[in-house]
Amino acid sequence: MTENPAEEGRLGQSTAARITLASLSGIAAVFCLGIVTGVTAGFLEKGDLSVRAGTIGAVCFAIGLLLLWVAFRQVRAIFAEPMGKNTRRARLMMGVSVLVGVVFGVLMAVGEKGESPILSGADLSPTIAIILAIGALVIVPVLTWVWWRALDEHEAGAYSDGAVVALNFNLSVTAAWWVLARGGLMEPVEAMPVFMLTIVIWSAIWLWKRYF
Repeated sequence: MTENPAEEGRLGQSTAARITLASLSGIAAVFCLGIVTGVTAGFLEKGDLSVRAGTIGAVCFAIGLLLLWVAFRQVRAIFAEPMGKNTRRARLMMGVSVLVGVVFGVLMAVGEKGESPILSGADLSPTIAIILAIGALVIVPVLTWVWWRALDEHEAGAYSDGAVVALNFNLSVTAAWWVLARGGLMEPVEAMPVFMLTIVIWSAIWLWKRYF
């Protein structure tokens, strides 16, 4: 480990590269640890664990920890860069948001029978559903507002541009999917795929406008 955290991570010398690598590593880590959570929940319910499930769980756990380590190094390097008070606050809120996202991702991986609702469509327990709903309605808006108040004009503009593109994408895809579903050409509209694609597009536009 280097003495200067800002010099860590040779794959991410620029801020844009570091943020991209940290984001991708964090998302992949959540996915891997979500699988581990599902395997663990299945073991606790059935009291038995097959060799295949155990191997998958162990590998995903190791990969998840490695990815978290990569993300941590990149985030540490980002925060070690010289920055103003508002920029530091904005990045702190982004870090908190990532942690909240990790918690939500793990909760989403716990279904009624140890099956991930994201992967298998299994139901969430009422308790977890309530926790996630409160997070979506209270915690996320508060974090977003605090983050928004700390942004400079350039970053706020990038955020707004991404929001406009993502909103138009959401409107177009939702309308087209609903019409095709009503015509018997597709299954009924599912909110989660559209939601995830909207977030990806929003984030991609923001990243591009902000750092490239």
